[in-house]
Amino acid sequence: SILEGVPKILPALTRARRIQEKAAGVGFDWNKLTQVKDKIYEELNELEEALELKNKDKIEDELGDVFFSLTNLSRHINTDPELALNRSTNKFISRFQKIEDYMKENNLKFEEQSLNDLDRIWKKIKLSN
Repeated sequence: SILEGVPKILPALTRARRIQEKAAGVGFDWNKLTQVKDKIYEELNELEEALELKNKDKIEDELGDVFFSLTNLSRHINTDPELALNRSTNKFISRFQKIEDYMKENNLKFEEQSLNDLDRIWKKIKLSN
């Protein structure tokens, strides 16, 4: 198979990208970025339908399709999905730790705050970056 040779032990996003690159190498690929984005929206709609059905297996399948489609977008815009996700995760950690600092400085406790309160603090911290 054309798809052989991609190690199963690779991180999932990297493995998905390599599989997509191999398929694209023989012409199985979208020609336009709009097609890639349309596929993401299609997969999001299918995930929404699975969520409404509350079928765990179907939800997992559709969520996987969303990740696979997003990975395909990363390939088309020449961005490493592992690096992008790690960057966003690190950004979240940094901001969350700033929320923790803010809470300590203002003698506040998470469990006493509403989600709206926490979101307001989050947005304030986000704007200060």
